[in-house]
Amino acid sequence: MKLHEPFTILSTLLLVTAWLVSGCSGSSESIARDEQYPIESTASEPNNSNDDGVSNANNNTIESESDTEIASAEMILGGDENEAVISNQAVVDPLIQNTIPVTFEITVPYYLSNELRVELIWGEVNLTAMWVGGQFWSATSEFPTQTEYLLSITLIDKNGVVELARYSNVYKTGSNATESFQVLAEQFDASQFDSDGDGINNLVELNAGKDPFLDQDSLLEIVEAVALSNASSQHSRIVLLG
Repeated sequence: MKLHEPFTILSTLLLVTAWLVSGCSGSSESIARDEQYPIESTASEPNNSNDDGVSNANNNTIESESDTEIASAEMILGGDENEAVISNQAVVDPLIQNTIPVTFEITVPYYLSNELRVELIWGEVNLTAMWVGGQFWSATSEFPTQTEYLLSITLIDKNGVVELARYSNVYKTGSNATESFQVLAEQFDASQFDSDGDGINNLVELNAGKDPFLDQDSLLEIVEAVALSNASSQHSRIVLLG
């Protein structure tokens, strides 16, 4: 029995040592495993912080844009009413042709005078034609496209004192690059101008060398009547004396 006691003690020590070593290794593995979890959690935290930063930046951007829109809306609503009306008005496209040059070629009725004028009225446009030569006159100006007004062309003498003849008709502009409009002498109406009311228009009287403001025919009739009355009175006196 005494021989086996050292062996028994030695085996017991080996078992205890082995148990301690296994226990230490198990505890070290558990500690290592426990330490890994915080590492993973810390690794995930920066990602969460970055996501929060991006989302916060996006939220700030959206809020700033919405604030800008609200501010602009407040400026429009809070501004001057005239400015709001102007902002709603349509802007004219400079590439679209809105006006057209129109040339009027006019042949007036025959009459010789150094004081003639030819005036044109079309809507709000007033023009004075230029003398080309003889009975021909011309006028050119810009007119709005696709617009219709009454065109009136008047032949005037004595620098605007005596109206001789007039052409009146509705004229509508087109959309071409340029336009030309012709008026002939026979299209003028002279019968509507009779300043002295004797039934003869001013143009005929002036061509005849008469005053369009004086009814000379009526004056001649009065003079003839006076002469006849004087002659009859003289004849009656002669009879009485005989």
